[in-house]
Amino acid sequence: MRTARIALPLVLALAIACPVLAAGKCCAAKKAPACPAAQRVDKMVEGLTLTDAQKASLAAVKKQYGPKLTAAIKKLDVRTPEQKKAAAQAAKEAKAAGKTGKELHQAIEAAVKLTDTQKTQLACAKKEMGTVEKDLCKKVMAVLTPEQKQELKKCQCPMLSAGETCQSKCQSKKAPACPAAQRVDKMVAGLTLTDAQKTSLAAVKKEYGPKLMAAIKKLDVKTPEQKKAIAEAAKEAKAAGKKGKELHQAIEAAVTLTEAQKTQLAEAKKTMGALEKELRQKVMSVLTPEQKDQLKKAHQAKKQCAK
Repeated sequence: MRTARIALPLVLALAIACPVLAAGKCCAAKKAPACPAAQRVDKMVEGLTLTDAQKASLAAVKKQYGPKLTAAIKKLDVRTPEQKKAAAQAAKEAKAAGKTGKELHQAIEAAVKLTDTQKTQLACAKKEMGTVEKDLCKKVMAVLTPEQKQELKKCQCPMLSAGETCQSKCQSKKAPACPAAQRVDKMVAGLTLTDAQKTSLAAVKKEYGPKLMAAIKKLDVKTPEQKKAIAEAAKEAKAAGKKGKELHQAIEAAVTLTEAQKTQLAEAKKTMGALEKELRQKVMSVLTPEQKDQLKKAHQAKKQCAK
């Protein structure tokens, strides 16, 4: 009984005090959303042993790019409240039906049809996000030592797929991606395909995979000595701060192809172009007029954004 008399005032006191403790631990405080820059930087340098100076530099990078990435992420959400509600309902029903991954994504996309204006906005937002992430990557790499960069390169860092770590990437090296599959998947990205269409496209990938692999090999007409010279030229050009067109020109200047090599390369490019044209025609023959129109509008949106 005495214990109850002591405990009751204590419970009441806590009940009164808890809402007042704004920053206290009595009531579980909601955490602020994780900084997108911090998430990306931490993932990129995972597994590396950093000095205190590097940690301080990376903290500054996180602080600089946090607001930029947050703003870019917000621009990616071009949907109206009604579209968000429809997407949430579609996601709930798809999950209840046991759909996951790509199937779940397609079900959500099918429930929400973006307008042409929204598609243009989204294309521009994706482009902006890509630019910001590329700049962030460069900032991080500038802080690392050559040895640390080499370690990341071995693990195919700095940009890993969702849920992957540098260690897991190294431990599970995948076979080279099928060039036909890469091209086909990119062409039909964003479309909701039927099972019959997926089967037809799988057959197209299987048919053109070996053909494209052979054509890609023919594009490499350089000798081992020329490849070594190119690697050295690229290293020196990058060290001098060259990139893009300047970097490409520096590499080209380091190696002069023979007339025979130039002829081989021209023929290889012609073969590759013809194969890619055939592949595109095969893919387009599988799609409906509505899907073709959807791809056309998406392409126009990208062009408009690039202006």
